[in-house]
Amino acid sequence: MIIQSCHIAQFGKWKEKNFDFSEGLNPFLWENGEGKTTLMHFFHILFYGLSGERKQDVSENERKHYMPFQGGSFGGNIHFQKNGKNYILERSFGLRKAEDSFRLLEENGKDSHDFTENIGEELFSLDSEAFQRVCMISHEDLSLHFNSTVHAKLGNVSDDDEDMKKFQKVQDTLKDAINALSPNRRTGAIFKKKMEEESLGIGLFQKKEEEERALALETEVLRLEEESRKKEEEEEKLAEEVRKGILEKESLGKRVEYKKLSEELEKARFRYENAKKWYYQERYEDLSSLERDNLWKEEMQELREKIALLKKEAEQPVESVLPEVEEEKEKRNPLPFLLLFIAGLFLLLFVLKIAGLPLPLPGSLSLLIALLLSCIAFAVFYGEKEKKQRAVGKRSLEEEKRRKTESLRILSLEELLTRFHKLEDMLSLEKEEKERKEELAAFMEKEGEIKEISEEEYVSLEESQKQLDAVRKEQEFLRDRIREKREEREDRVESLKALSEQERRLLATREERIAMEERIHILQACKEYMEKAKEAFSSEYRGPILEGFVHYFHALCGVEQEFAITDELEIEFIERGIRRNLAYFSEGLQDLCRFALKLAVFDAMFPGEKPVLFLDDPFSHFDDEKGKKGLALLQELAKDRQIFYFTCSSMRAVN
Repeated sequence: MIIQSCHIAQFGKWKEKNFDFSEGLNPFLWENGEGKTTLMHFFHILFYGLSGERKQDVSENERKHYMPFQGGSFGGNIHFQKNGKNYILERSFGLRKAEDSFRLLEENGKDSHDFTENIGEELFSLDSEAFQRVCMISHEDLSLHFNSTVHAKLGNVSDDDEDMKKFQKVQDTLKDAINALSPNRRTGAIFKKKMEEESLGIGLFQKKEEEERALALETEVLRLEEESRKKEEEEEKLAEEVRKGILEKESLGKRVEYKKLSEELEKARFRYENAKKWYYQERYEDLSSLERDNLWKEEMQELREKIALLKKEAEQPVESVLPEVEEEKEKRNPLPFLLLFIAGLFLLLFVLKIAGLPLPLPGSLSLLIALLLSCIAFAVFYGEKEKKQRAVGKRSLEEEKRRKTESLRILSLEELLTRFHKLEDMLSLEKEEKERKEELAAFMEKEGEIKEISEEEYVSLEESQKQLDAVRKEQEFLRDRIREKREEREDRVESLKALSEQERRLLATREERIAMEERIHILQACKEYMEKAKEAFSSEYRGPILEGFVHYFHALCGVEQEFAITDELEIEFIERGIRRNLAYFSEGLQDLCRFALKLAVFDAMFPGEKPVLFLDDPFSHFDDEKGKKGLALLQELAKDRQIFYFTCSSMRAVN
């Protein structure tokens, strides 16, 4: 490609200026401030358009930087030749992007559609940033930074430029994902899960103690119930003795029987009233006698219906979801094997290309596609594996949830049964009171008036009755103790339920942490595979760049020096068999190396027809001898490329 001429209508300090150029070296000896850099950026902006639209700094916002002080539009045109055909490129820029215009004409003035508004990328196969780094060499910054477009151009895969641009983005995404899951960072999800596991595990140390306490309470309840059973047997024996004494002394017996029935009635009534007070609590005083007797019966009927419904639900069989998990484990995704098969085909094409067969597809592209397909196949394989593990985990959780629901339903049934049994106790107390009333009424109806008996006759029977009363009091005391221990046992059971839930959460957290560790392992492996693919890709053009660098270094310096190039395309010199960084050189020699590297990269990127090369005083840091060799090198380079050379010193001017 050759730039033949240009017209600057208005651009920065330039206004209505025309330039004509030769095909080889075009030197410009201008003083500082005359517009060397402005002219260089004029070409760049006409090919690529403006950048930095949203920047506030004028030096970074090209629209503000190059707009004339008096305002208005700015721009111009370039006459250039490409593939033997002449074109005229026109661009005009206004106050905002909507006012910008682009036009491409043929030599006869007709509109051309050979290139679009992205003409710079289409001509040079480089984006704006890469063009500035490779084709515009300035003394202000001789360092070379490789972006994805530069790698794509070097690898002769510019058609796959989008894939190369996405490589670093994918690497950054993988890095962010790995950091987000990191087990070593406080913000990492795995680290947080470990902390949660430790927190949950500490509380579970008390579970064994709670189980032992609950077991001890259960043992105590059983002991008290056994003791109560023995007291009941003793009570029955004493009651039998009292009844026998009554039969022996009919008159005394009738009186004792009457007293006994009266006391039993009072005790039954007292127990029934206490039960109602316990049930109604604060509402007891506000309710009428009829309401006190009926409300708890209504609730008992409702509980009976709920218990029947829960029992019916509990009897219904629930199918397990675990067989579905086993079936899903047998499934295999054929995509990874298909991708590996295709990758093998492209690898075969690469081998055939190396063997010398005339294939239309570049060998490096075949190798790249094979590597990328292999990486994708492994990623899909491990992704499918993780997906299956998640499915298994999900089914297990559903099974656990089903079991938990079944347990909760059983617990709910047990709670309803407990309450229902308490209401049954009230029903039995009511029944007992009615029975005592009926017994006393029947006794009075049968015996009529009860006569008084002498104290002597009453003494022996009274002693037996006292013993019976003492046993009954002890029995009441035992019942109270049993009730207290049962309540304490229920509290321990509730505590154990909470600890069991905490243990379930610990297991779930541990499963989540294990799944995260498997995922971070897959991500790290994927990142490693992509790094290896990049290294294999870049190794193809390290050799030509190093060869070109050594050639230009020798031409500029005249010194024989052994060099090496890293995977990141950084130059190192070899001294006594040891590779050393260029930082050991002087600043001037470092600039010379950077300039030689830029020329070598330029040649490697454009092995055929070479685009225009812009040089902004690149020898300003060279000594006089190396500066002369640099000018001689320019004359040699200008034989196969067009060069725009700008300098402000006559010592560095081209004769």
